[in-house]
Amino acid sequence: KVIGENETCQDEWSSKCIFDFSDRFLPAGVFQRLVCLCVSYSETIQSSKEPVCQKGWSKIYFGSMNVVVLSVSKDGNSISVAVTDQCRASFCVSLLTTMLRKLNEESLSGSLSWKTFIEHSNSRIPLEKVRNSRELKPWTKDNITPGIITSSIDLSGFDIDYSMS
Repeated sequence: KVIGENETCQDEWSSKCIFDFSDRFLPAGVFQRLVCLCVSYSETIQSSKEPVCQKGWSKIYFGSMNVVVLSVSKDGNSISVAVTDQCRASFCVSLLTTMLRKLNEESLSGSLSWKTFIEHSNSRIPLEKVRNSRELKPWTKDNITPGIITSSIDLSGFDIDYSMS
């Protein structure tokens, strides 16, 4: 299914992660750069399919079974993340957080700030408060796939194209 800019393919998921930049703003190009980093990461995983990208959203495969859907809100102040492989949800949030930190340090001089929430049943819950929720367990660090250490995700090989500015 091809999704237009006014649609979202995240409505089918019961919960999603939200990177909220509304305390300041989400600078132009940050979403696109994040998508580029995700696509670069996807290419390192042998069984990944080709990504599907449209204005304001992307469907990226982290392997054959894990689809990550990124979309920017209509007001442009948040990025939503949904994943199909719930066992990898926490890893995906950690990976995207690492990518945002890389973008922030390397191209925005540390000026980007955000809060991370899990949206469930039309409520936003700060990520740090999700730990005790069984319903939101996929998003907590306790549910990371064994053998994956998110604190040491190395993105040094993923270059940021500064010509997009």
